[in-house]
Amino acid sequence: MHNRKVAQFIPPEHGAWALLLVPYLVGTFAGDPSGWSLVLLVAWLAAYLSSYYAIHWWKSRHLRHGGRRFRPPALTYGAVLAMTGVALVWWRPWLLGAALMFVPFEAVAATLALRGNERSWVAGVSSATAAGLMAPLAYWVASGDQLGVAAELLTVAWLALVGSVLHVKSTIRERNNVRARWASIAFHAAALLIVVTIDPLYAVPFGFLLARAVAVPQRGWRPGRIGAVEIIGSGLVVTVTLLAT
Repeated sequence: MHNRKVAQFIPPEHGAWALLLVPYLVGTFAGDPSGWSLVLLVAWLAAYLSSYYAIHWWKSRHLRHGGRRFRPPALTYGAVLAMTGVALVWWRPWLLGAALMFVPFEAVAATLALRGNERSWVAGVSSATAAGLMAPLAYWVASGDQLGVAAELLTVAWLALVGSVLHVKSTIRERNNVRARWASIAFHAAALLIVVTIDPLYAVPFGFLLARAVAVPQRGWRPGRIGAVEIIGSGLVVTVTLLAT
C-alpha cells in the first residue's frame, strides 16, 4: 500500500526527466550555484509535476472516480511550486518576468494535452523549447553574468532537447514513418553544424546524437534500450557543455 501511494506521486513519463534535468544542470554548473539554485530545481520539478497531474485531473473529471487519484499530487506539487516560487521572486523579483518566457510554450503544450494530443510533434517541440529556456535561467540564478554564455547554453540545450523529441518519436510512435526518420536525421545534422561553430568540442556529443538518429530507428529496439541511449547522449551533452563554457 505504501509503495502504491508513493508511485501515485511519480509520473510514468521517464523521458521527461532529461527535458527537466539537462538544461538545469548545464545552466547551474556553468555558473556558481548556491542554495537558491536548489530552490530553483525544486520549483522547476514542482512546476512540471503539478501541471502533469492537474491536466490528468481535469481530463478525468467526467469519469466515475472524478480523477480523485490525481488530486493529491496536483495539490501537493502545486503547493510546493507556490512556496518556492514566492521565495525565488522575493529573492530576485526579475524572476517573475523571466517566468513569463515559459508561458507561451507551456500553454501550447498544455492545450494540446487537454485535447488529447500531448504526443504530437508540436506539443513535444513546445515542451522542449520551454525546457531549453531553463538553461540560461539557471545560469543567471547561479550568478552567471555573461550574455554570450547564456546564449550558448540556450542554443545547445534547445538543439539537444528538440533533437531528442524528434528522435524518440521517429523511433517509437513514428517508427514506420520514413519522413519522420529523415526529419530527425536532418535536424541532427544541422544541429551538429551549428554547435561546432560555437566550439569544436560539441562535435563529440552531437556527433553521437546524429549517429544514434541514423542507426537506432533501424534496429527496432524496445523503449528501455532507446532510453538508455538517450541517457548516454544527455550525459555527453551536459559534460561537454560544462567543459566548453
